[in-house]
Formats: sequence, C-alpha cells, structure tokens
Amino acid sequence: MDRNNLYVKLNQKNGIEGEEDNGIITLLVSAFLILSFLPTYLPNFSQKFGWYGGLVCIIFASLLTVKQYDFMLYTYEVVCYLLILFVFFLSIEYNNNVNISSVFQYLRYILAAIVLGRTQLNRKIVRNCYYLFCIYFLFNMVLRVDPTTLCYGGVSRNIISIHLICILIIYIIILYREKKMYNAILPSLICLLICIWTGCRSGILSTIFIIYGVLLYGINIDKKRKIILFIFIVMLGLGGVYFMVANKSKLAYLLYHLSGKENIKNNPRWVYLTEYFCNIKNSILDMMFGGRLKMVSSAGFGTNNFNLHNSFVMGHAKMGIGFIVFICFEIVRKSVLYSKKNKVFLFLLLAIIIRSFSDGVAFNGLYDILYYLFLIEIPLMQYKKTY
Repeated sequence: MDRNNLYVKLNQKNGIEGEEDNGIITLLVSAFLILSFLPTYLPNFSQKFGWYGGLVCIIFASLLTVKQYDFMLYTYEVVCYLLILFVFFLSIEYNNNVNISSVFQYLRYILAAIVLGRTQLNRKIVRNCYYLFCIYFLFNMVLRVDPTTLCYGGVSRNIISIHLICILIIYIIILYREKKMYNAILPSLICLLICIWTGCRSGILSTIFIIYGVLLYGINIDKKRKIILFIFIVMLGLGGVYFMVANKSKLAYLLYHLSGKENIKNNPRWVYLTEYFCNIKNSILDMMFGGRLKMVSSAGFGTNNFNLHNSFVMGHAKMGIGFIVFICFEIVRKSVLYSKKNKVFLFLLLAIIIRSFSDGVAFNGLYDILYYLFLIEIPLMQYKKTY
C-alpha cells in the first residue's frame, strides 16, 4: 500500500466512526492506567501485579492497534526512541541510578504513547475512568479526609493531581479529535477543585493552563466572553479554598503552601537539588551521563525514593545531558508548531511541563506517555493529517 492510501486509511480509522471498534483498545489502555494508579491508593494491592498487569494490557492494546491499522513506525519516530534508549543504557552503565528493568518501563510508556497517537479511543470509557477517580476523591473531600492519608507507598498527596491531570489530558485529546471540546469544561473544573483540596500548587497552575487553553482556543464563542468566563472560573476555584477545608489548621496549611512563603533554602527539595548540582559540577562524566543519586546524602532523600522532585533534573540523572538537550529542543520546536497550528495542544503541553518541574513524574515516569505523545506521536500524525 502506498503512503497516500495509508494516510487515508488512518484518517478513516481514526475518525469518530471508529469509536466502537476501539472499545477493546480503550479498555486495555484504561486498565493499564488504573493498574498503574491503584498501588498508590490501595495498600494491599500488589505493586508488581499492577506493573506487570499494566504491561500485559498495553502490549495487547499495541497488538490490536497493529491488527486494526496499517501500523508502521516512521523513520523520525524510530530514531527518536532508539536515541533515547541508547543514552538510557549509557547512563545505567555509568551511574546505576536505575536498574536494567527500567528499560521495560520505558518501552511500556512508548507503547502507550504510540497506541494513543494511532487510535481514537472510546470517549465514554475514558470519561468514566476519569470520573471514577474524581468521585472517589470528591467523596473523601466531602468527608473532610486528609488527602495525605489516601496515598500509600511513601508518596505524597501531590500524586493525586499527577494522576488526574494525566487522564484529563488524554480525555481532552479525544474530545478535540471529536470536536466536542465543550465536554472538557466540567472535568477540568473538577480537577482544579481536587488540586486545591490537595494543596498542590503546580497541580493548580497546570489545571488553570488546561482550562485557559480549552476556553480560549477549544470552544467557539466570543473572545470577550471566553476571558470573562475564564476569570470567573479561576476566581471560583480559588474561592473554593475557603469552603473545602475542614478547620482552621488545614486552611492555614493550604494557604501557607499556596502562598510560597516557606523559606526555600530550608525546603528539602531545594536542598536535594543544590547538593546534586554541587556533586556533578566538578565531574565532566557526571555532567554528561548523570550524577549518582546515592551521592546525595541530605536527610530524607533515600526515604523519598531518591526523588529530586524535578523531572528534568531526574531525567539528567537517569539519561544524561544528551537526553535533556534533545527533550528541550523538541519542546521548543513543537511549542512553535502548536502555537501556529493547535493552541489547545500548546497549553496542554505547557501544563505537562509545569507539573513536571515540581515532581519526578517523567523521564522515566508516567508523564513520559504524554511527552512522547505531544513531542513525537501527535506532530507525526498531525503532519499525516490524522489530527
């Protein structure tokens, strides 16, 4: 089959008409996400089962994608993924910050990004998956449960916003392709509400960027009305702080963290980052291939799973400077592309970047799916006229 016919078939299959055909793939992708999230909220749920179960789901989803479409990898795509894998191996060999099994996690995220980029998922299934988590968190919010008590495995309450924003962005991509962006307003507002409840500043800011992109560039209404609606929503969300806290102590905690008044030099995250950069500045090899995380001796770093709380710095530690240069170059390049052709996706990408700066959620982490999707898969398919 020649390329022109391939692109036509991709267009036809990725349209709304293919939604029912992709129900099984959507269920598998949803199961992959749910199995990845459940160990955080269920203390007795096996993390290994979630990891391997998710891997099996995404492999089957990939096989079904191959079956339904004239599936092929393009040269640019192959080069990008092999380049990332190559520098990943080099860094593992040099600093042992992650073990070799992490390569399978990397491949798992690549498969998820490819499936999401190639197929039009069933909107209702993804929506129900998203609302399932939202209902659980809203229920606990109404009961005035401390969000910290909902998270297990040594993770903080901030992971709630990480998970919700991930599913929300996937859902908005589906809505964009189906031209039903009005349906993105309510889930975005709910996400903002839950982020405020958890007190996650980067989560709140990321969600505001998502709402901004949806209202100003995703919905066809008068620009002035969009701005007024956006301001109203932001004020409504911030005002909700005063109605969602259980008592004065929680209000004080939330306002303290939202205000950013804590001394940054005493913040453990700042201490970890400072020590990491001090350790690598005198070693050219550490700068090239990533510094050894175990050399960071600050109190609590080991118990925090050696997390520097910045995805880009973690990416340097795990994959080296070459990977970071590549990712930053692609972010700038694709941001320019989206600013010209798709401003909704530009704001979704900015939301992902903002969330990545305060937690180790990418490189190698859950948001790798979103980065590979926005930096490699969507631009490729957009060029092939499937978006």
